[in-house]
Amino acid sequence: MKLRSNLAGKQSFRLLKSAVAMLISGLGLLLVGALVHPTEAASGSAAPVWPNVGQQAVYSSVALTEHIYLPLLLKRYPTNSAFGVQMYGSLDPSTGFTRAVESKSGWLRFPVYWDTIEPTNTIPANYNWASLDASVQAVHDSDIQAIFTFEHNPAWAAAKPGGPVTNSADLQEFVGAVVARYPSIHYWEIYNEPDSIQRFGTKGQTYAALLANLYPLIKSANPNAQVVLGGLAMDWFISDGGFFDRNFLSDTLKYCTGTCFDIANFHYYPYYRGTWEPYGHDIIGKANFVSQTLASYHFLRPLFATETGWPNGLKWGNEEWAARYVPKSFSRGLAAGLSATVWFAMLDADTSSPGLLDSTRVPGSLIPRPAYAAYQVLTGLMNGAKYLGAAPVSDPLEGYQFSAFDKRLDLYWYDCPLVKAPLLSGPVDCSNTATLEVSAARVSVIDKFGVESIMNDGDDGVLDGKITLSVGSSPIYIDYNP
Repeated sequence: MKLRSNLAGKQSFRLLKSAVAMLISGLGLLLVGALVHPTEAASGSAAPVWPNVGQQAVYSSVALTEHIYLPLLLKRYPTNSAFGVQMYGSLDPSTGFTRAVESKSGWLRFPVYWDTIEPTNTIPANYNWASLDASVQAVHDSDIQAIFTFEHNPAWAAAKPGGPVTNSADLQEFVGAVVARYPSIHYWEIYNEPDSIQRFGTKGQTYAALLANLYPLIKSANPNAQVVLGGLAMDWFISDGGFFDRNFLSDTLKYCTGTCFDIANFHYYPYYRGTWEPYGHDIIGKANFVSQTLASYHFLRPLFATETGWPNGLKWGNEEWAARYVPKSFSRGLAAGLSATVWFAMLDADTSSPGLLDSTRVPGSLIPRPAYAAYQVLTGLMNGAKYLGAAPVSDPLEGYQFSAFDKRLDLYWYDCPLVKAPLLSGPVDCSNTATLEVSAARVSVIDKFGVESIMNDGDDGVLDGKITLSVGSSPIYIDYNP
């Protein structure tokens, strides 16, 4: 038995050897990195386009510090991770940003509060930029892709903080100024959960018109920008006594003529798993439903899930349950084809959603919860992982196969049947296990906290080219090339 830190060291050593070999073979080349954000270099996308002279007369751009980067092979992990976290406040150590970077998150979601930047109606030259400038610089200096969410309409501009505005020209001016000022930010989400009756509610047509209005503006301010549909709650519907419009997505798509968004987006919490289970396991079911709805209106778009997590935190189960759900939710996200899956949240967001970091136990401190440890193990093992397919197992055993760091890595767990029911009072745990046979001579079995066990063919007294494992509710990783 050994800790995951040893595994991380092994991975670092392998990549270091590859890097040294590459450097030796390329002595004739100049080792200079591109003067671009590292994630842009990795993806091969064009460098951000700074506003032209005409735009600069209206919007001011932030002069972000640029760096020279050595080849990305020298980094310990890939930058194309689909795993992310939600953050609030400012992106600095006090809000857990340092921990987010250390966790090797590929994404973070962060709100842009209009009422903070423009509390009174004014021109962009008078906006309160300081706090957002600092957060954008922090993102730029990291390897994290950011999804910035427009939020909190000021009272002078709208009746609701997240609803329709009184004068669309006011919102256009604000959005255009923000996007042009921060060309290194490529993903802009148009409000949070607009399907709530406290926001746009039953006005999907109005939201579609807003998207159509903002889309060309955002593209003009930054041609590399991607317009992200506001993350839809799509649960606890009005018809069930809740706050969310069941038809909001369909109405938005129906009235979204032309191109009005680049990336579709939804939220998922397993409170409502039973609703979506007919379409697939857990978050996969909801992703499949959203994809089918998009296709029915002839939309082909990548999918984000900008909120997921263990609902009601410690009340709906406990810290062990939350830690288990980290590898389950993110591996299912990869299986569903989600380009980004964002855990809500990095730091305690409210009393119902404790974060990966505990800021309540000791005021002013950020104590990692077990879920944070599980998240670090996940990113260490699976950043950049490619989904190969569902494992050939049957319920209640659930498993997925991946290629990570150029080797096979599977993830399995026993999916307790009562977890699938829509039990708002909480899930029901079980101690059941299932037997799993894998064809291999030797594997490494790693638990959610990174504790590793080496298993060999013949450990059961029979040399048959198979290794027999007992799988319970807590997920295990199987590394076929330990």
